Parts: sequence; structure tokens; C-alpha cells
Amino acid sequence: MDTDQEWCRCRLLDISLDGGVIELGGAVPDGALAEHTLVLQIDSIADDEIGITMPATVLRVERGGDGSVVSEVAFSARREERMLLHLLVRLHELV
Repeated sequence: MDTDQEWCRCRLLDISLDGGVIELGGAVPDGALAEHTLVLQIDSIADDEIGITMPATVLRVERGGDGSVVSEVAFSARREERMLLHLLVRLHELV
């Protein structure tokens, strides 16, 4: 959630060209997270070094009773980059 934190896995639950819903993994800090920024990375379907990273801003967060943390995010990249992300996610679903 900030520049000092290491990468952690998350699960993409929903995506549109403007944003998405993700289940956050790793240690998620307590307190208000709205307006925090994060970077999502989607790996290539070819298991190579090529993928895409996407800056995003947290819009809202829900904490489940089981400890899960689900966040709605807005992407802050150019439309072309958001379209590429959308395509890459759809290709992951087919593989």
C-alpha cells in the first residue's frame, strides 16, 4: 500500500476498463485505506518476464469476518494501458 511495502499476492475478483475489485493478500494495515495508492502486477500468460503493472487508487475497503480484505480500486493509467490489462486478464481466464 506504500512504497516501503513488498509485493504480495492478491486475487482479482472483477475488472472493468476503469477499475477492479481485488482481494488483498499479505499484511493489510488497519485503519482507513481509501485514497491509498497501490500497484497491481499481472503476469504474462507465457510465464516470462513480460506482464503489466497498473497504478491504482483504493476507493473503498471491506473487511470480512474471516480476515479477508476486499478493495475496490480505480486505475490511474492511460486508456490504452487499461485496455491491455483487461485483455491480459481475459487471456488468463482462457488458459
